[in-house]
Amino acid sequence: MAITTTTESSSSSSQLNIVQNECNSYPTTNVLFGFGAGIALIILLLLVNLIVMLSKKRS
Repeated sequence: MAITTTTESSSSSSQLNIVQNECNSYPTTNVLFGFGAGIALIILLLLVNLIVMLSKKRS
């Protein structure tokens, strides 16, 4: 019983290490570029919304 539990824990820890290595090898430049593009799109949509609201108030 004790031997099986130790092998299970070691296999689960190796799986966790594999997942961590995959996360670390993922390029951060793509993440930053996607994050920046998303923020830019949100700001652009907010600006369009403000312009439409101001034009409706004036008319």
